Amino acid sequence: MSPVRATLEYLQKLPLYEHEKPYWCFLPPKEGYDPDQQRVDNLEFEDHTDIIIHNIRNSKTEPRIGECGFEVFDHQSKFSAFPKAEDVMQYREETEALLKEKLGAEFVQCYDSRLRENILFQRRQLDLNDLTLTEGPARGVHNGMFLRSQPGNLISDFSPDITYVSGPQVINRYLSNEIKAKYLRPGYRFRIIK
Repeated sequence: MSPVRATLEYLQKLPLYEHEKPYWCFLPPKEGYDPDQQRVDNLEFEDHTDIIIHNIRNSKTEPRIGECGFEVFDHQSKFSAFPKAEDVMQYREETEALLKEKLGAEFVQCYDSRLRENILFQRRQLDLNDLTLTEGPARGVHNGMFLRSQPGNLISDFSPDITYVSGPQVINRYLSNEIKAKYLRPGYRFRIIK
C-alpha cells in the first residue's frame, strides 16, 4: 500500500500552555452546573493538512520498541466485547501476559484502559470508575490519556500525556511500595506503554 496524505488534528501551540497545562475536567453532577454553558477545558485544536502516513506492513525491517518507541505483532484476543467489568479485568490480565512474553518483561501492570467506539456520545454525566464505560474517539493526535485524580474531579492531561514529570508520578501512583522496592534499583528499567 502506498503512503497516504491525511489531515490530523493537533493541540495548538498556544502561549497559554506555557503556564497552564492543557486540561479537561470531568465534574460530578451539581445543581446549577451546565457543562454546555460553562467551559470545562482549555483545549484548542487545529488541523494539520497533507501529513504523509506510511504503511509499515511490508517494511524491510520490523520496528522494535527499543529503537522506534513502538512495536507491531499479531495477537488474537479471546475478547471481542466487554459487557462486564470482569471482562475488562481479564483483558488487562491478558495484555499483561502478552507484554511480558513479547517484551521479555519480568513484571507488567496494566493500570488503565478505555473502551472506545467511533461514534460521538452526548452525555450530561458519566462514571469514569465504570470499567465498561464506552467513550467516543479521542481528540487530537496523542498516545493515549493519563487521568489524574483530584478531590471531586478527574482531569485528563493531554499531549504529551507521559513526560519526565508524569512518568514517575504514574509509577508512584499505581505501583505498590513492595513492587517499587523490588524494581526501582540498578539493573531494571521502566517502560510506560500506551
